[in-house]
Amino acid sequence: MTDVELSLETPIVSTVHHPFGRPGGPGLWRVKGMELPAYIQNIGHALLRTGRAHSVSQAIQMAVGICKNWASGQAKVGPEVRAAAAKAIAEWEAKKVRAHATHHTLSEVRMYDAWGKVIDLAVQGSPTAAQRKSALKQGKALPHPSGSPGQARFPITNATLLGRAIRMVQLAKGDKTAIRRYIMARARAMGLSSMIPAHWKPDGTMGVAP
Repeated sequence: MTDVELSLETPIVSTVHHPFGRPGGPGLWRVKGMELPAYIQNIGHALLRTGRAHSVSQAIQMAVGICKNWASGQAKVGPEVRAAAAKAIAEWEAKKVRAHATHHTLSEVRMYDAWGKVIDLAVQGSPTAAQRKSALKQGKALPHPSGSPGQARFPITNATLLGRAIRMVQLAKGDKTAIRRYIMARARAMGLSSMIPAHWKPDGTMGVAP
């Protein structure tokens, strides 16, 4: 167990930023002012300190993987760690979406290390048609207007896809209130209700964002 896994430290390491890279640099995925979620930053630093990672890029990739593992509920961590990891992954995914919108192409979604060297980080694509069809069959996706199960919308089978759905619902066609109710139901089923925005109401409508 690393020092960042301790529940007592979670409120600090999940909120206090310790950025990689030089101040005023190009930013995460070349978006000015964007930085890694604090939890991923601090886990990455711990991996470097302990020698488990040998470069910034490796530390970040490992930290993202660790957070996904913790958020999935498969790892033996406390609820505070799990919730913090889920929020970090949701933030990570949301920033990827924002960076994608900024640069238009996923091939340009990159970040720079402390020396200005480009670090290519794997950008997960959308679920495959087979995965969407399977998720729909299990009630973990919404049917596509076309009726094709391979094009099922909003497949939510893990924290990463939950975070993506939360961020993308405003761009969806159709009844957004119903989509939000579905997203909240999936979050409850996975024990990740803490990821749902505070201004989302139980009936799927939206209050005033904080």
